[in-house]
Amino acid sequence: MFFNYIKIAFRNLVRQKLYSIIKILGLAIGMTFAILLLLLARFELSYDKYNSKYSRIYMVNTHFRQGEKDDIWMGSSFPIGGALK
Repeated sequence: MFFNYIKIAFRNLVRQKLYSIIKILGLAIGMTFAILLLLLARFELSYDKYNSKYSRIYMVNTHFRQGEKDDIWMGSSFPIGGALK
C-alpha cells in the first residue's frame, strides 16, 4: 500500500515537472529559513552563558531624549563603571 503511494507521487513528479520544481524549491527555501531562525534563536538565548555567573550580568542602556525622539543605546560612556560601583 505504501509503495503504491510512492509510485503515484513519483509519476506525478515526472508528469508535472514545472509544478514539482516549484513545490520542491518552496519546501527547500521554507526549511532553510526555519533552520536559520532556530539557529538564530539558539544563539541569542545562549548569549553570555559561558560565564559561570551569567545570571548576575546586567546591561547598562543609555536613554537619549531629543524633543519627541527617544533613542536607547545598549552601552554607555566610560565613567559610568566607577559610578555604579
